[in-house]
Amino acid sequence: MKKFILTSLGAMVLFGVTWYLYNKKHPTEAVYWKLLYSIFITFILGVFIVFLGSMLKRKNSKNI
Repeated sequence: MKKFILTSLGAMVLFGVTWYLYNKKHPTEAVYWKLLYSIFITFILGVFIVFLGSMLKRKNSKNI
């Protein structure tokens, strides 16, 4: 349960950061474009973070 809560908080923070950065670059864009962009970037970065984490976990388990 703790891991789920931490993962959801991380996803919300990542979404907020991408929303903020896109809003800073294009402040007059429509809300649905900001939402679509932020969800897409959050998904791509989230998959990359999970992949990197699983690689590190696998590497550490081989060294033990």
